[in-house]
Amino acid sequence: YSPAEGAPHLATVRVVISIDGKQFVGIETDEEVPGLQDGFHQSSEKHYFRCTQGHGCYVLACSGNLVASPLFRSESDAQEELLLGLESKSESDTLRFSQRQRLAEVSMRSQGWAQTTYRQCWDVKAQKYVYLESGRSDAMPRTLLPRSSSIASIEGGPESEFPGLWAGRLQQVGQGKMSSEEAEFVFQRCWNHWNEALPCSVLLALVLAAKDIVSRQPSLLRLQAPRQGKLVVLGDTHGHLKDLVHVWKEEGRPSPDAVYLFNGDICDRGDSAKRGGQQALHIWACVLSFKLAFPDCIFVTRGNHEDKDYWALYGRAGFGGEIEAKYTLKEASQLTDAFGDLCNVLPLAAVIDDRCLVLHGGLPRCWQGPSAVRLRDIAELKRPVAIPETADTRTQQIVYDLTWADPQD
Repeated sequence: YSPAEGAPHLATVRVVISIDGKQFVGIETDEEVPGLQDGFHQSSEKHYFRCTQGHGCYVLACSGNLVASPLFRSESDAQEELLLGLESKSESDTLRFSQRQRLAEVSMRSQGWAQTTYRQCWDVKAQKYVYLESGRSDAMPRTLLPRSSSIASIEGGPESEFPGLWAGRLQQVGQGKMSSEEAEFVFQRCWNHWNEALPCSVLLALVLAAKDIVSRQPSLLRLQAPRQGKLVVLGDTHGHLKDLVHVWKEEGRPSPDAVYLFNGDICDRGDSAKRGGQQALHIWACVLSFKLAFPDCIFVTRGNHEDKDYWALYGRAGFGGEIEAKYTLKEASQLTDAFGDLCNVLPLAAVIDDRCLVLHGGLPRCWQGPSAVRLRDIAELKRPVAIPETADTRTQQIVYDLTWADPQD
């Protein structure tokens, strides 16, 4: 939001209203701006939304004072420190900003102020393109592009070419397959060239292929440890590639004798810049490659950081910030959407040998009595599913707790 005088401010759209045939956008700024109100609309003499005094105003939708910038990131250290500390706050405070953004997008579309856009994505199973509505985690794929709509991006497809030394490799990834040698090549490349960004086309191909496999797995995984081997549970790598390298060197690569369960939080945060920085993309590339090579030997359950909306809250320190720092705006948008889709279909829990329940967050709060959550309730959860900001239904409560309910004293 750019006021008449002074520097622009990051703002959140709170409401879209129509007055006397004109559309106005009610916004809440991140900082106090002289002359702004608390959501009070003077000519109507009413509140269409409420916020802190000095942070709210209404802007004509077609004016130049308001510019949509979904990739905007604050550069101040204070802002970044606040974002990094979000997990210590209450869950409702942590996710309230993304909730406002979602509600604003729905309102803007319903008022006709924002055009519906679609992503043209390659369907590995059907071997054809489908169309997914941008910004919707629960959108069902369409075979035809609706009228009066536009394509925001094209992701994957047989015409996608791998550049440089990747040319001629991973030839069957478009069919959802990969050899063990190809998976090892990806791992070695990530390990020995950790400071080089992987080609966007390679990452998109891996994500789309793995998503098809993962989406067909149950919400509650039933795993068995190999009789002559081991099942390794690994959680919260948070962008630390060297941790993955260490574990795979010590315990072996995923194989029929070494089954792996990654228990969420692969991305966000990262290590210090001197120790490699954010490398969640490399971890994902390794995990997804071996998932394609050994579908029954490596599994990923969802954590609270496998959430596209949550990435944005971390700014430069988040997975979204890592993607934007390494790729062009167009590539970053494609990768963010593709990884967001993948995360929305990840299983939510696992049972090992019918004895051990593995969750990223914790037990659902309804754990006793007639309404207690049972394993069958988790198994029956439908995906894709977004992690809710607030739990208004029993199903939302289960998803929320499985990913967020860290044990408390």
